[in-house]
Amino acid sequence: MVKRGPFPSFLSCLLVLLFSSSIIAITHDGQDKQEYIVYMGSLPSQADYAPMSHHMSILQEIVGESLMEGRLLRSYKRSFNGFAARLTDSEREQVAGMEGVVSVFPNKKLKLQTTASWDFMGLKEGKGTKRNPSVESETIIGVLDGGIWPESESFSDEGFGPPPKKWKGVCAGGENFTCNNKLIGARHYSPGDARDSSGHGTHTASIAAGNAVPNASFFGLGYGTMRGAVPASRIAAYRVCAGECRDDILLSAFDDAIADGVDIITISVGSIDVYPLEEDPIAIGAFHAMSKGILTVNAAGNTGPNIASVTSLAPWMLTVAASTTNRVFITKVVLGDGKTLVGRSVNVFDLKGKKFPLVYGKSAASSASNATCAEDCMPDCLDASLVKGKILVCNISFPYVAYTKGAVAAIVKDGSDWAQMEGLPVSGLEEDDFESFLSYINSSNSPEAAVLKSETIFNQTAPKVLSFSSRGPNIIVPDILKPDITAPGLEIVAANSLKALPFYDDTTHVKYSVESGTSMSCPHVAGVAAYVKTFHPEWSPSMIKSALMTTAVTDDPQDGQKVYIVYMGSLPSRADYTPMSHHMSILQEVTKESSIEGRLVRSYKRSFNGFAARLTTSELKRVGEMKGVVSVFPNKKLRLQTTVSWDFMGLKQGKSTKRNLNVESDTIIGVLDSGITPESQSFSDKGFGPPPKRWKGVCSGGQNFTCNNKLIGARDYTSEGARDTEGHGTHTASTAAGNAVADTSFFGIGNGTVRGGVPASRIAAYKVCNLAGCSSEALLSAFDDAIADGVDIITISIGDIGASKFVDDPIAIGAFHAMTKGILTVAAAGNSGPQESTVSAVAPWILTAAASTTNRGFFTQVVLGNGKTLVGKAVNAFDMKGQKYPLVYGKSALSSVCNTEYAESCEPQCLRESLVKGKVLVCSSRDTVGAVESVGAIAIIYKSDKPDVAFIDPLPASGLSEKDYESLVSYIESTDSPQATVLRTEAIFNQTSPVIGSFSSRGPNTIAVDILKPDITAPGVDILAAYSPVGELSDQDTRHVDYTVLSGTSMSCPHVAGVAAYVKSFYPNWSPSMIQSAIMTTAWPVNATGTGIASTEFAYGSGHVNPIAALDPGLVYELGKEDHIAFLCGLNYTSDTLKIISGETVSCSKENKLLQRNLNYPSMSARLSGSDNSFTASFNRTITNVGTPNSTYTSKVAAGHGSKLTIMVTPSVLYFKTVNEKQSFKVTVTGSDLSSKLPSSANLIWSDGRHNVRSPIVVYTDSY
Repeated sequence: MVKRGPFPSFLSCLLVLLFSSSIIAITHDGQDKQEYIVYMGSLPSQADYAPMSHHMSILQEIVGESLMEGRLLRSYKRSFNGFAARLTDSEREQVAGMEGVVSVFPNKKLKLQTTASWDFMGLKEGKGTKRNPSVESETIIGVLDGGIWPESESFSDEGFGPPPKKWKGVCAGGENFTCNNKLIGARHYSPGDARDSSGHGTHTASIAAGNAVPNASFFGLGYGTMRGAVPASRIAAYRVCAGECRDDILLSAFDDAIADGVDIITISVGSIDVYPLEEDPIAIGAFHAMSKGILTVNAAGNTGPNIASVTSLAPWMLTVAASTTNRVFITKVVLGDGKTLVGRSVNVFDLKGKKFPLVYGKSAASSASNATCAEDCMPDCLDASLVKGKILVCNISFPYVAYTKGAVAAIVKDGSDWAQMEGLPVSGLEEDDFESFLSYINSSNSPEAAVLKSETIFNQTAPKVLSFSSRGPNIIVPDILKPDITAPGLEIVAANSLKALPFYDDTTHVKYSVESGTSMSCPHVAGVAAYVKTFHPEWSPSMIKSALMTTAVTDDPQDGQKVYIVYMGSLPSRADYTPMSHHMSILQEVTKESSIEGRLVRSYKRSFNGFAARLTTSELKRVGEMKGVVSVFPNKKLRLQTTVSWDFMGLKQGKSTKRNLNVESDTIIGVLDSGITPESQSFSDKGFGPPPKRWKGVCSGGQNFTCNNKLIGARDYTSEGARDTEGHGTHTASTAAGNAVADTSFFGIGNGTVRGGVPASRIAAYKVCNLAGCSSEALLSAFDDAIADGVDIITISIGDIGASKFVDDPIAIGAFHAMTKGILTVAAAGNSGPQESTVSAVAPWILTAAASTTNRGFFTQVVLGNGKTLVGKAVNAFDMKGQKYPLVYGKSALSSVCNTEYAESCEPQCLRESLVKGKVLVCSSRDTVGAVESVGAIAIIYKSDKPDVAFIDPLPASGLSEKDYESLVSYIESTDSPQATVLRTEAIFNQTSPVIGSFSSRGPNTIAVDILKPDITAPGVDILAAYSPVGELSDQDTRHVDYTVLSGTSMSCPHVAGVAAYVKSFYPNWSPSMIQSAIMTTAWPVNATGTGIASTEFAYGSGHVNPIAALDPGLVYELGKEDHIAFLCGLNYTSDTLKIISGETVSCSKENKLLQRNLNYPSMSARLSGSDNSFTASFNRTITNVGTPNSTYTSKVAAGHGSKLTIMVTPSVLYFKTVNEKQSFKVTVTGSDLSSKLPSSANLIWSDGRHNVRSPIVVYTDSY
């Protein structure tokens, strides 16, 4: 957990000790005795063995019977063998030399540690969406457009069977044009072929029915999986447009498509004029399609917002308008004075933030032009010599002119709601921002700016109909409403033709592009129509059309009316006041209508006063001026956000996620942490039956602690009771398996439903940590009990600041014995990042979790007196109402007793209260934030050493990045009376996730150097979950909550544990290694940011956990107890030692020693000598088929980063006849000149067309 900095407060003293000495043991009774763990391996199998008696006899032998009192701390006797005792140094040495003792090590204090349009429409990828694949595969979509690019991955037929038997079409695509079992037909109607040269037809076809293609983007924008609505369906392409789209060709295509046997026709083609139905080729063709049971979906047109501009008017067609999704591309402009303006464009060019001189068009006018012409940047009105090397500023959007005149970028006035895309960096500013921009140019001697690369942001105002989308009414059939429906048509990332050029005068060819228009919304609706038809193949076109239209989501705007909230404060106290009558009379007065039917939406009349109503803009103004009205504001569409991490990973709430509830309810997660809050709603047992019969645990939580059928067990190892007084254990338990609790937030921030990954499962809590820390002996006792109690998964968000030898590591020991009993242990990687070699959970039998972001972050804006806004990170629930207060820099409030450095960091004793009181304090550190209220600060702004983490503070606060902090200090030092306000935190969605948390511990593995660690990453930044009501939110914070926001690998660990339990609920007989393999090999590849170690597999392992995919891994890498013993032999553990650990006879002969890199692990890693210019490394693996019988897997290698690697896989194809069949292979990696600073990597992928079993391959030098 990251809290009050990277460590919990109760470890602050411990931290100082750890920095000064590598290990500080716990001492008692003077200086001579310390607490040690005596680990003795497995319990002997003989029936008469009494562990505690044996442990006592060992102690008696060593210390003498008279000195036994208080020596034995714990006896490990249920799942493995050993004890904890107080020993002197000489006694420790004697015990270590005894037969049967594996290791003796100090009892240390450890620390607690923590693509878009179809998703927007709810048609999720994978098993989160109900599908009828056999019928979907029989469904054929006819695409009448500009042709198709048959080689696109979107139209690969990998995994497809032959075309449906009903198909009567042909593949007449022309020379070098090949169809397949996905693209089953093609025709062209002009000289040439069916190959798409513009990209339009390829784009629309892939939106409707393209395959799911991961890692698709437009130069990194819109990164994700690009897919159609019905990826299992077939496509038939009819090229009707080749420069133009003629009526005769359109009708020929309809003629063929109907006879060929298509099921749905999508046609993103139309006229700008309206014709009678009998003269409209699309209406004619669609009519005959309808008569044969084929629905035609047609674009409304792009001539909006003019009224009566829609051209697709026949009632037998489904006419589609275009609207936004919740994703948009923005392009920021950073001015020379530091101010940032947000514009719109799709800008893939990266100027690295470099600023260039600005030139306004009229200042670059040619001698023959006038000012207006030059301001508009008309081609013949500019002098190229005045433009070259600068950023051209234009009144209207002709940015291609900037390209021809030698400008490095363009900034234009553009009020449109769609993002333009040009062959140079460009940003379109709205009128107000553009005027502000011109003011800067005119007032500066040397104006300059930088145009940044576009960012992806998510907003909550979608959907909105786009300005270009054609409007009704229908002027041919006036009583038929057109368009019929709207769908995403803005900035859609989809497949592209390699003949099409994305930019003006450009030679770049791209597989995917970004397009906007009703041409894009049309195939969205066609895809949905096909989706409906797969479940109801007998439905007529009108039935499908009706289903889509009557279930559509709408705000129901009427005549320019929108819904507004009219807030009128408290209810009047007089007895005769009738709120609804008052509200209706106000509406009648404002609207000048006696009947207000449909206007009043809601009346607020029980606890406060007000109403919601549909109002025009003028009515809005009038009601706002009325007496008794406090405020009037738009009715915004909000969305549930929490626990957003599970949604982000694809594990949706409710019926959209496949679950095996009977087995899930029998799954028990053991949480080793700081206890639990049994009364939390997250652990209510409402709806639960009795615990699983196999449960052997107890409820030993202490006084006033009650378990139930959800929280089925609790044990305490701290002598304080199992109740959580910190909040950490409650948070991790609810993240893994908490109930779904609606309407949850942190003082309104992150409002939504909090839930765990497996809410139907049971929880057993083992309290091993308190304010003093988490002792090794308590951890081992908890492992001892948890294994015997019968838990299925163990989650432990605890660890040291570095890795220890396995036999000295209580977590590795406990997890090993858990593994032998079929229990998977998931552990946190640690919070010592971004430094390398800091990951602490490094045993291969542990699933080690790093921490990363979700697509939601909590941001807190700082508004300065000059209007500039800085965006920081914090969870600030305090509302300063936007009021600005004086700013005081810490060093400016320096007292006489300290130096400047301490005052800058705001040490309270170094600040003069008279200079701070009532002001916003600016500090170079967050370390003392809890104490600044003592000197009267009203808020604090600090430089954050972890700018990716939102901390909770006891007063209004925001943590700024170093760059923004320096900008703030510059403002303070250059302003006579600097002021600022700290706004309330906002939840912002973005698409740059997942990004590894800066605090998350990094590899490489320092103990088993050829085992890649961490294994996986999961959400661990800004996680909202249950909390202890007595837990402290932050230093000096007096608030108490039931749910709060925490960050750290402590938070990512229970996410992975929840996924492991989810997988186990479907495969209860799978071993821990099979579950671990399924999670690792199905992980999302991480598009890492940052430099150095932070951008490599040492930060994220195999990638980001993908719960849905983990249910169907196809192949798994299995490991058993004997494999791990052979691995330990390879690490030079002796046969005698391993016999004790395993409880079995072990021979560590040469042939039984296993090289680390040959352990059958899902990832592959090798540390090589830095002195070897050329190298060869090999990995032997065996893989088990858990997918389908008679399957064939082909290997492919995807390049990673670093030096180029040559990789050979032998054999390259694996054939499996049966389920559970095993096949072996060898991977040989060769290369040269490895970097001493960064590892080199690649990915091995075994694919059968349905499964992609991915393993990272990492090689690095011993210079780490």
